[in-house]
Amino acid sequence: MLHLPALPAERPVRRPTGLVWDLRVRWRLARRRHPVRRLHVVGAGLLVASLWVGVTLLSGWRLDARLERQAARLGAADRALAAVVARQTAELRAAAAPGWAVEQARAEGLAGPSQQVYVVTGSPGLRRAR
Repeated sequence: MLHLPALPAERPVRRPTGLVWDLRVRWRLARRRHPVRRLHVVGAGLLVASLWVGVTLLSGWRLDARLERQAARLGAADRALAAVVARQTAELRAAAAPGWAVEQARAEGLAGPSQQVYVVTGSPGLRRAR
């Protein structure tokens, strides 16, 4: 009989265990069942592009609404300022009239150099200021 040297005993292969290994195995199995096709990539690209367009349109709409509100506020302020300017213009035109200065002076109790001022006292209709 022929005597052969004994072969070393094969060690059992130790497989990794744990949550990470399980997830790797599941991912590989899922990937094999559902390969990523060109249609998936195109669909994902279209989804991203449509989301981008939607966000752009929404932000544009919101900006437009904000600018409309600002334009309305500025228009109201413009109308208010136009009314103030119209009142001041009318006042300046009235002040440019020759009789206006005389009327203002008399309203303040002043008299011209050629005018005499009379003070009425003792009238029963007047009351004394105390």
